[in-house]
Amino acid sequence: VHTDGSNASEYCAYEFESIADQEKGYKIYINGGNKDSIFLGKNFGTITVKQGYEMLPCHVFLCMNKNINCSIPEVIEAIGQLENLSIALDEDVSGKKTFEAYNDVLSALGYIQGYLIIQKEKEIYMKKYIIKNNKCEFVPTTNKYQNLTIKEVNDCNLNGIFIKNADKRFMGVKDGKILLEGDETGLFVEMTILKWLIAPGYAYDLKKPVQTSTTPYPCLRKPGRC
Repeated sequence: VHTDGSNASEYCAYEFESIADQEKGYKIYINGGNKDSIFLGKNFGTITVKQGYEMLPCHVFLCMNKNINCSIPEVIEAIGQLENLSIALDEDVSGKKTFEAYNDVLSALGYIQGYLIIQKEKEIYMKKYIIKNNKCEFVPTTNKYQNLTIKEVNDCNLNGIFIKNADKRFMGVKDGKILLEGDETGLFVEMTILKWLIAPGYAYDLKKPVQTSTTPYPCLRKPGRC
């Protein structure tokens, strides 16, 4: 992966480095520009990404590369419509990298929760569920902003993020739910992309040494929410 040094290209490169099969030798050149575009040749590809945090062509390239049926704009819109930060994980999901990516998504959601509570003085909860036999079983969730220990089992009729084991790889929105489906590799890539969609600046710093900053990270949510 080669960049031109622009912020957008560096964000894109960081995302690729956590996923791409570097040993295959396919070269990607990433440049910042005024519009998004992708060119893919036999031995190399060129991605132009607009300055900012959306990084749409970067996410699209990863979906193409990993044969994932993605609808990134729909996911971005659905993230902005979440009233609570609910996430449901299929009990059949497995794999070390998959759970590492899942924990990164939880960290990004936790960052969003803290941002909304501290910066916007908005009460919002992060709710984790395990999907068992088509039912969503609440997992007690405690952090510095909440201590939820309630017992709850529902029909999964809630808006949120659903991560399911499946034969086909899919990342999009169905019935108002953000849906990630696939095998171990597919889910790993999809959750890595999702982490960047939720809080890209925060995701970028997950791969860097911890730094002290008083500037909130941007995130892709409704104006006024983040």
